[in-house]
Amino acid sequence: MANILVGSSNVVRFYRSGSFPEIRQYTMVRCTEETSFKAFLEDIEDKSNVVISTIENFITARVRDDKQDIKTIATNTVKEFLACVGGAATKHPDSKFAIVMPLQRPAVKWYQQHLSTIEGAMSEGITRMKKDNVVKIDCISSLSQIFESDGVHLTPQSGKCFLEIALEQAEVFFKAQVVNIDEDGELGDEEDEVQTLGRKKAAETSSGSASASRSVESRGLRDTNNRLSKLEAEMMRRKLADNLMFARIREEMDAAANKSKEDRVVISGLVSKLPLPVDHKERIERLREMAMEIFNFLIPDFQGKISFVSLGKGNGKVIPMLEVRLELVESAAAIRKSFAEKNKQKLLTGDYERLFISNSVSLATRVRIDILKAIAKKITTDDDQAYVVGFISRPIMHLRKRSAARNTKPHKSYTFVDAVENFGQQIYASDLESAYNRAGKAFKGQLQQNFIVLHDEKQVEWERSDFYSTRTSGGYSGRGARGSGTPRGRGDGHRTSSLKRHGEALENVRKR
Repeated sequence: MANILVGSSNVVRFYRSGSFPEIRQYTMVRCTEETSFKAFLEDIEDKSNVVISTIENFITARVRDDKQDIKTIATNTVKEFLACVGGAATKHPDSKFAIVMPLQRPAVKWYQQHLSTIEGAMSEGITRMKKDNVVKIDCISSLSQIFESDGVHLTPQSGKCFLEIALEQAEVFFKAQVVNIDEDGELGDEEDEVQTLGRKKAAETSSGSASASRSVESRGLRDTNNRLSKLEAEMMRRKLADNLMFARIREEMDAAANKSKEDRVVISGLVSKLPLPVDHKERIERLREMAMEIFNFLIPDFQGKISFVSLGKGNGKVIPMLEVRLELVESAAAIRKSFAEKNKQKLLTGDYERLFISNSVSLATRVRIDILKAIAKKITTDDDQAYVVGFISRPIMHLRKRSAARNTKPHKSYTFVDAVENFGQQIYASDLESAYNRAGKAFKGQLQQNFIVLHDEKQVEWERSDFYSTRTSGGYSGRGARGSGTPRGRGDGHRTSSLKRHGEALENVRKR
């Protein structure tokens, strides 16, 4: 049995053997012209599973030279396309064909204007075809379709999500048992089992077989429950895929924003022997001088220049956190590097004992670092050591073999989403308390879309707890301002129960 994936560049660019290990492997067929598509269908083997995503190219190619009646041309193209697929489905009844609904094409205005007409023609044509071995595959939502600057090709993250969701739907169809349409042509591939069971029950009742009737009813209930369970599992898988896609996009956006702030450093733990001036301008000037004193301590005769100093929230501290912008990115990088070296060598003493300098990143990035650290702690073993590089625009988790040799290079590296995909099922809610604590209410209603393993329900549970009330009454803002994640849970200091149990799949964790 052959498994074939027919598509244009938005499929070819993102499908690789092994990219989707839980889904069957396909033979990739690049197809952008109608003639080659028709030739492919004529040569198809029996008992093949075929996924098709190429209608956009056929329509744009036909309309390119004739824009007089776009609607008619587009609908006729869809009809001929479906006629070809229908002919192949009739010729090869043991083969299955999954047709993916069209993507957008922002670069082509007329296409965008008629997209709803094209989608309607596709959906209606597949329904009228009445073929058990042909099914419609829903495309990812328009909001999830993120395109490159050319307005034609999907970005890598969006393209991977598009393929994953389409292939998962196709997998369900290919694994399903095909039920032939009856003579009246009214029942499809999933013939209403309730009607079938009803007819059996009526026949058995009329023959006086009450026990058989009860058996059929029980079997029907089990079948219904099984179908509901499968539907729920499928919805959870799709929800997880959407969350992974959203989280990947937002991680990229934050990384880009963080990169634009690489000329800044964040300083906390400042100490001043003299009280700060009351006047705002004088206070800023004094803080600027303190920042320069620190820079000269870290790098003697420091030549960099400060562009501005921004005060963070005090959180009850006399000297708040500072964000200092330098004129050059290299100057900021040198400061962070020098601080890390002196901190490692334990040279920060006296007034600098509590000093801490980091890069300026978004709150979401700091939450991701907390989650990555929780994952790294879980997967570190006697053989492998996981650690997080957090002082960069896009935090990375590295995995390396434990060795006596120094500076052992990592053999695997993971971005946030990659780490969650691979190891997210190993962490508990209690492992993520610092992440919940830091996120606070800043991502209310969007926790899973940003961080995948964080849940709004758990955040609400903590917010309603007596312990949370005690913390907030003591001055905690609930906005993730604190640097360290103090565990939150019950008022007696015990940890809250986990959302996940051992052996539970990642998508199942999402349900609670």
